[in-house]
Formats: sequence, C-alpha cells, structure tokens
Amino acid sequence: MSKINLSTAKQSNSLKIILTCFFIAVAFVAVGSKSSFIYPINDWGDANAYITVARMMLKGKVLYADIFEQKGLYHYLLHIPATLISYPGFFGVYLLETLALTFFLFFAYKSMALYLPSGLIPPTLAILAFITTFSPAFAHGDSAEELMLPFLAYSLYKLLQWSRNEDADLPAGAWIFQGIATAVIFWTKYTLLSFHIGFCLAILIVSVCSRDWKGLFRKVALWVLGIILGSLPLLFYCGLTHSFADMFAVYIRSNAVTYAQTHNQFNEQLAQHFNRGIIFHIGRFLFGLGSNPLITGMALVGFLRLGWARKNPQRRLRLAVRCIYGSMLGILIALPFVFNYYFLPLVILSILGIISLLRWVPDSVRAGINRKKSLAATILILAFLIPFSLASGRHSYLLLYGREDLPQYKFRKIIRQTPDPTLMIHATMDHGFQNVAEIVPDDKYFIGTNTIVPERVRIWRETIMAGKVDYIITNNQELEPLYPGLPYDLVEAIPHPYEKQVFVYRLYRRKTLPH
Repeated sequence: MSKINLSTAKQSNSLKIILTCFFIAVAFVAVGSKSSFIYPINDWGDANAYITVARMMLKGKVLYADIFEQKGLYHYLLHIPATLISYPGFFGVYLLETLALTFFLFFAYKSMALYLPSGLIPPTLAILAFITTFSPAFAHGDSAEELMLPFLAYSLYKLLQWSRNEDADLPAGAWIFQGIATAVIFWTKYTLLSFHIGFCLAILIVSVCSRDWKGLFRKVALWVLGIILGSLPLLFYCGLTHSFADMFAVYIRSNAVTYAQTHNQFNEQLAQHFNRGIIFHIGRFLFGLGSNPLITGMALVGFLRLGWARKNPQRRLRLAVRCIYGSMLGILIALPFVFNYYFLPLVILSILGIISLLRWVPDSVRAGINRKKSLAATILILAFLIPFSLASGRHSYLLLYGREDLPQYKFRKIIRQTPDPTLMIHATMDHGFQNVAEIVPDDKYFIGTNTIVPERVRIWRETIMAGKVDYIITNNQELEPLYPGLPYDLVEAIPHPYEKQVFVYRLYRRKTLPH
C-alpha cells in the first residue's frame, strides 16, 4: 500500500509541476512568439513555409520530391496538426510552441531538482522562460531550435543523472530514449546534434579511462536501438513515397553543400570587416553570443562553476560539462552559415548556470521557502517580467497594427477578387502572403530558400514570361528590369517594418486577368 501511495504522490507532484510549467509557458509564448493570439500576424518566412508545406503534404504532395524545403520531415509532421487546428491562423502553432516550452521547463525542473530544494525551483522556471523567449535567438517563434528544446533538456537531465553517480549506470530505457531523441533531432535539423555529440564524447572518454568496455558496448547498442526506433517514421514515409533519393538530395546534400553559399545580414555585418577565415568565424561566434547576453551569461556561470572549478569533486560531471560546452560552442564556430536563432540551444547550458547560482543560496534561506512562498515569488516574477517583455520585446511594434493595416491582408483583398487565384512568391521567403490568402501552391519551388538551385531560377523565369500564375509578390524587388516584356502590371507597393528594416512588398497582376 505504501508503494502505491508513494507512486500516486509522485504522479500528483509531476502533474503539478507540468501544470506550473504550462501556465508559465502560456504567458511567455504569448508575448515572445509572433504565433501568439495577441499579434495580428506571424510574418516570419520560415514559420509560414512550415505551414505551407504542411498544407501541401495534406493535399498529397511528397516532401522533397514535390516540395523543395530544407528542414527534416519531423518538423513538418509537427506542423500538420497545428495547421489543422487553425489554418490560416497560427493558433495551432502557438499551442505547439507552448507545449514545447512546457516540457523544456519540466525537464529543466528535473535537472534543477537534482541539486536544489523543490521550493526554490518554480520562480527560477519563470526566469528561465524569460531568458529563453526574450533573447534575440528566440527570433519570431516556431524555429526548429525552439521545438527541439524539450529533447535537449531531457538529454541534459539524463546526462546530469549519469555524471553525478559514478558508481551506477542509467537503466536501459534511458539510453534507448537518448537514441530516440537523437533520431528526432537528426530528422528535424541535424546541426542541432552538437549536445549529443558532446554527451557521446564524455561517455567514450569515461569508458576508455575506466576500461569499461562492457558498459560502453551496452550504451552504444541501446543508443543505436533508440536511433532505429526513432527513425521508423522517416523510413516508412520515404519508403511509401519512394523519396529516399529526394530526401538525401534536398535534406542532406543541399543543406551541407549549397546552403553555405548564400548570404544573410547576420554574416555580412562581420564579412565587411574580416575575410571569411578563422577570424571571421570566431568574430561571428562572439557577435552571436553578445547578441544574446542573458543566455550567454548564464551559460558562462554554469561552465565556471561546474565545468571549470577544480573544487568540483565530481570529475565525471566536470568532464561531461566540458564536453557538451566544447561540442556546442565548437560546432557554432565551425558552421559556414549562421542565423541568430542558431544560438537558442545554448539556453540548455543556462540551466547549469541557474543551478550554479542557486547553490550559493544559504541553507537557512532554502529551508524557509515553503510552497506558498514559492508560489508567491513565481507570481511576482511573472507580474514583472510579462509586462516588461511585452513593452520592450522585439514584436511589440505589431501591436500598433490591425490586420487591415498589414500588406498581407491588403493584398489578400485584391487577390481574392479572382476566382481560384494562383500566386507566386518571387525569389524570396513568403512573409505570410500565401497563408493569409489561403492559397496552397502546387509548385515545387514555391518560395526562395537559402540555397543555390539553378532549376528553380529557370522555372521561375518560364512561369513568369508565360504568364502561368495570376499574381506575383516580391520583396524589395522590381520585376520590370529583370523580365523585359513582363506580362504583369504592378498593382500596389506597400512598405512595412520587419527585423528593424523596412521591406517594400509589391503585388503584380497578370495583364490578361479581368479586373
């Protein structure tokens, strides 16, 4: 009976923790993500691409074969239920982001509970949520980095469990789930595997130094089993659609080869001053860290306290921390192409910083924090941080606009005057025009991505000069000089702010179209 009561008590406590994390996530995602119901639109090109791909897949299009988009299959599978909930709106994506942040906070709680009294943790979860969503690396919301945070936080929790207890190993299920997490991350965005590379390196060093060959073989076998299990959905999908070659060409080869040949403003700010050598890579890396001071500061504290200090008696923990820091930071330096949101996974290391800081809290203070005081502190922190995030956040300017003020909705009003309209987004990402107009494209190259694809340019030219689509939308680009004899008229050009710039969106209509 006592075992049953103990199990019930643990389940009840876990449910309370999850609910606490959920309410914190609801508030911070509402402020930090453009997918939120408080903003009139999510105009991020990547987020709109995910929704469009999900709708195309629902229409029977095969990812990679019929749709050229570069994230992994699992990222789009996550967006299918999200778009079924609220298309063309983003409320389904908001729920997806909320769940992701909820379980990220839950596993962060589990990691902190290894070192800290439970009453001290809930207020810090609100601070961690703020650090995550307020940092520029959170971008517009709905990045692959954001949605993979729960898997990274789970793996951190298990790494801490393994590294704290040097006399025992984790159960088989824990290593299998590590393999599943590895597979999910790989088939979502494989550059996010840096944490697991560091984890594996720590296991290898510990096993070799202790000559624990049997333990190493056990971990490898269970991890590989998990990878196979976690890859089954991908294998079934590509097998049923005969798209293995297309998946390899687009997701693996294109991302590794042609993605690095394009440019973005984040890289070019430094490229203007440095050649693209080691100084450029290190400078870009330091610029990224400096752009996210909250994440960077907490991560640095965690390293100094747990990975550097020789006073730390747990050598395995110190080694594991050094390995994951070295791997995550090293791969960020080595990547040939970097956006700001690539730095978001470093918030995993901020958990270690929070643990390190709170371990300095005197025992007398820890003992005096009961459940009521913990709840009160959490509410006070939320009452301060949520209004602060809203007032000074990156997306607060959107609160000044109604939907009728946005170019996406102004263009929609024109486009929907045509029965069953067709639309092309020319040589750029789609900032919400396709989804707002509720147009699901049939074209493989439905947007311009950060890759060099000669076939895409050829198809665009043929489509435009033959007048195969009703409308074309461009971003900071005039079509007339590019296409002499252009069979389209400029209908309207509307400037609108985006990422501290002003974009000019232009709508072109086919000349032979009745209006």
